[in-house]
Amino acid sequence: MNSTWHHLANRIMRRAMTRRGVLGMALASSLVEPVDAARCISKGGKCGRDANRACCGELVCRKKRCSRVQAPAPSPSPTPPPGGGDARTSPIGTNLGVVSDWSGSRPFADMMKSARPWFSGTAETWEDGRTLDLAADGSVRSLRNGQVARSVLFTARPADPGLSRAVLHVRWRGTGTLTYGNVDVLDQEAQHDTVRLRQVDDADSDIILIIVLSETDAADPLREVTVTMEGGICTSDPFTAVAGPRECAAGEYADFAADPEVARFTPQFLADLRGYGSLRFMDWAQTNNSPQVTAQDRPLVRDQFWSTDRGVPLEIMADLCTLLSTDAWLTLPHRLDDEAARAWGTVFGSRLGSGLGVTVEYSNEVWNGIFEQTEWVKQRGLEHGFDQPEGDAYTGMVRYYALRATEVQAQFVAGFGDAARVTRVVSTQAVVPYFTEQILGFRDTASKIDLMAIAPYFGQSVATTAEARAFRDLGVDGVFRWLREGGVSQISYGSLPEIADVVAAQVAAAGSFGVPLGSYEGGQHFLAFGEASSPQLDAIFDAVNRDPRMADIYQEYLAAWRAATGTRLHHFTDCGVWSAYGRWGAREYPGQPLDDAPKAAGLMAFAAEVQGA
Repeated sequence: MNSTWHHLANRIMRRAMTRRGVLGMALASSLVEPVDAARCISKGGKCGRDANRACCGELVCRKKRCSRVQAPAPSPSPTPPPGGGDARTSPIGTNLGVVSDWSGSRPFADMMKSARPWFSGTAETWEDGRTLDLAADGSVRSLRNGQVARSVLFTARPADPGLSRAVLHVRWRGTGTLTYGNVDVLDQEAQHDTVRLRQVDDADSDIILIIVLSETDAADPLREVTVTMEGGICTSDPFTAVAGPRECAAGEYADFAADPEVARFTPQFLADLRGYGSLRFMDWAQTNNSPQVTAQDRPLVRDQFWSTDRGVPLEIMADLCTLLSTDAWLTLPHRLDDEAARAWGTVFGSRLGSGLGVTVEYSNEVWNGIFEQTEWVKQRGLEHGFDQPEGDAYTGMVRYYALRATEVQAQFVAGFGDAARVTRVVSTQAVVPYFTEQILGFRDTASKIDLMAIAPYFGQSVATTAEARAFRDLGVDGVFRWLREGGVSQISYGSLPEIADVVAAQVAAAGSFGVPLGSYEGGQHFLAFGEASSPQLDAIFDAVNRDPRMADIYQEYLAAWRAATGTRLHHFTDCGVWSAYGRWGAREYPGQPLDDAPKAAGLMAFAAEVQGA
C-alpha cells in the first residue's frame, strides 16, 4: 500500500482500538433442543417446561396447551417503515447493540436474558472470584456454605427514564430464596415476586436491579428466572404494549410472562427498529473473540442468559427479522468449523420468514488487532504460506480470510438451502484498498462473493494532544464546519469530503473485480482516548452528537454514500448509552423521541425520502 494509505490505516487502527473492544440429517438433530419423541404431546395436550411434557413437531407450548402458534407470531399487518412500503426497500440497516446489563438497550420482554450471568459473592463481599456450580443452561445448581450468587440489570448510565419506578415481575421454578437491591418489594407469592424500581431523581442516578440468590435446594434448584414488565401485546400489533386482554381482540392477547414464545420482544424495541431494512447481529452473536467452534457450542433458547460469550440464539435473531419483515446480516465466529457453519444455515433457514434475505460474513474486522480473530487468522495465513512472496503477515492474513470466508459461506448456504436468498460478503478496512485487492484477487474469491463491505465512519478518534487541541479550538460550531469542508491541518482524517474520497477508492478497487461495495458499519465516530482525552473534549463531542445539525450531516453523508455505491448503509448502532468510549447509539435509550435523537432523526428522514421517491 502507498504511504498515504499506510498513514491513514495506522490512524484508523489506533482509532479502532477504542471501539467496542475497550470497556467489552445429523446436523439438524444436533441443533434442536432435546425432546424425547416418545413422550411428546400432540395438539391439545397439557404441556410444561420440562422435556417430559413437551409438544410434538411444530407445536409450541402456550398457556399450558400445545398449539400451532408460532414463536413469535408475526403481525399480519406490520406497521410500515417511514415512507411506506416494504421494510427491505429501506436504504439503511443497523447493527444491534450488545446484549448486556450495561448496554442501555432493552430488546427482550424477559429482561433476565440481558442480565449479567450469575457471579459468586458472599453477604459481605460483592464478588469473591469463586466459581459457581452451574447447570448447562447457566442456572445455579448449588451454593457453597456462605456463598451467594448475584446478577444485575439496568447498570447503564445515564439511566433510562422509562425505567424509573417501573413495576417488574420476577418468577422462577424450583426451591430457593431471592432477595433484591435498589427496589421496593410490593408483593411476594410462591415463585413470584413483584418489585418496583426506585425513583430516579436525576440523569446520573443509578437504577440498578440487583438479584441475589442466597439459598437453593440442590435437589430442586431455583432456576429459569424471568424478569418481565406488566402487561403484554396484541398479536396484531406487537409494536404497542397493552395492560391486559381487554385492550385486544378476542384471542389476540399475549402476556409478557405467560406467553414468552409470542411476546418475545419489548414493543418499544420493535418500534424503534422500524425504518431499517436489515439488522446486523455481530454483537448479538458475540462474534469478536468468540469461543464457538462446533455446532454444539451455539446458544439455546432455553439458556438462562443470552448475555454470555455465546451470544443470542440464532432462532431469536431469525424470529426478530421475520416479525419485522427485515433482512438479516450474520457474522460467523472465526473458529467455527464446517459442520457448525452448515448448522448455522440449517437453523437460520428453518426460522427465517420466506422471501427474507440473509447476508453472511466470516468474522468481524480481522484486520483490527484488538480482537482475538486477528492473530488467529494471521497465524493460519502464515501456516498456509500466504504471506509469500511478499513476506508480509497481514497480506497472508487477508488471503487466508478470503479462503476461509468462501468455505464458511458455502457451508452456510448448503445448510440454509436457498442460495438465491443469501448474500456472501467479505469486509475490509475502509482506508486500505490494498486489502480489498488482496482479498478479491486471491484465487477465485471474487467469483464466490456478492459484496465487498467497509465501515465508512466519519469523525475522528482523537489520539494526540495536537488533534485534541484542534477540536477544542473548533468548538461545536467549528466541528460542523470541519465535517462539511475539512481543511484543518491538525486533523488528519474524518471530514465528509475525506470519507467520499475513501469510498470512491474502495468502489474502484472492488469494481475492478466486478463486486459492488457495501457497508457493514458506519455513522459518526467521535471519541478521544489516552493523553488526548479530557472532559472538555468529551463535552464537545456529546454536544455535536446531540445538536440538531447532526441530523442534516447524517442525511448528507447517507446521500453521498448512496450516490457512490447504490447500496444500503448499516449504522452502528441502534441504541446504547454514550460514554468517553464512544457515542454509538442512534438513540441513547429505548423510545427516545426523534426530536432529542438527531442521529436517529437523520437516519429515518433519509429512509423516508428514499422510500417516498
